[in-house]
Amino acid sequence: MLGSIRPQPPKFGGFELGGIAAFGVSLGVGIVPFLVQRLRENPQAPVRLGVFGVDRLSPLWLPGWIPYGMLLGLLVLALGLVRAGLAKRTAVFWSVWALAATFALPISTVVLGKTVQPFQFIDRFERVIFLALLVLLGSGLTLVSQRFKRPSRRLVLPIVLALALAFNLKEMNGLVQVKTHMRSDFAEWGQVKDYRSAFDGLTQELLKPNYRGVMGSLDLQPYVWWVGFRQGKSFLPPAPLTTVDDREIETRLAQFCHLLGMPPEQYLQVINRRLTQIFWLGHNKHQASGAYTFAPLSDYTQAAQQAIARTGKLNSQNVILPKSEQRRLIRDYIQTSMINFPQLDVIVLTHDGLTDGLEPISDRFVKAYENQVFQVWAVR
Repeated sequence: MLGSIRPQPPKFGGFELGGIAAFGVSLGVGIVPFLVQRLRENPQAPVRLGVFGVDRLSPLWLPGWIPYGMLLGLLVLALGLVRAGLAKRTAVFWSVWALAATFALPISTVVLGKTVQPFQFIDRFERVIFLALLVLLGSGLTLVSQRFKRPSRRLVLPIVLALALAFNLKEMNGLVQVKTHMRSDFAEWGQVKDYRSAFDGLTQELLKPNYRGVMGSLDLQPYVWWVGFRQGKSFLPPAPLTTVDDREIETRLAQFCHLLGMPPEQYLQVINRRLTQIFWLGHNKHQASGAYTFAPLSDYTQAAQQAIARTGKLNSQNVILPKSEQRRLIRDYIQTSMINFPQLDVIVLTHDGLTDGLEPISDRFVKAYENQVFQVWAVR
């Protein structure tokens, strides 16, 4: 009696059609949301995030020789471990990842003709390289331990895990002990003393049920807490995150500063601060580096031109307002109307040098709380 013959799935080019279909569906599920987002995005949003064009014939590279020296060292280590008995699959996997991390920046600029926040490529390169080194060194220790008795071989993984756990505990303990602003890398916030204890007092006050709705503050940390933990709303759209137009961002900032009675001279100082530009004005829109400037160099002051000349090509976080932009923003500030002022329920002011000496000029607000760092004004 002849055995039954199982039908074979149809194939195309050596691949099963079912597998191709599954791959297509997976690709669609993963990529369609991004395509829809790109098709519907505000064209000003990529500019704020720092997208700029790059000459394909002059691609950007990771700076200096150190990245390429590290890559060479890793490849030599991988080759040596293969000769010592390491599986080729492991060595090839991490070698390819290291090569991709090293040359992702120049390859992407050639393919796309543009880039965004190129300093991020350095950070990702370092993470990939150090992870690859950790894995290869761990594999090397395993190969060495194989020459000894079996019990010693079993200690390799627990030792590696213990070291990783100790490192994480050290990092966590360091975060718990922080007494400064979470973005103390900005001088205005870094110089505020006893920020953490004052912030704890602020949050305890804002937990009261009479505080709700829309908050206005130039301090990033109260904004993050209010939106993230109180599910509140922000009067000032955060430049890196919002999808609204540049005009709305600039108008809200001008209205808020007008409400505080800020004179135009002080407003000019505020918008020229990197802190304001990064979080509440344009983010990377006005980046000025060796690779790209928002405006021609002639539109910058002499001091700004010298600062740009000292800035590396990958430092897109260096932001400077051109003279024409300063004039435009000041003109708009003077002409800003307070008619149809948007809803604002709570104002938090920080003694960080941005709004010192100012308070709401509208009698709609009353001071509800104050400590050594913060003032809280609530709508009547």
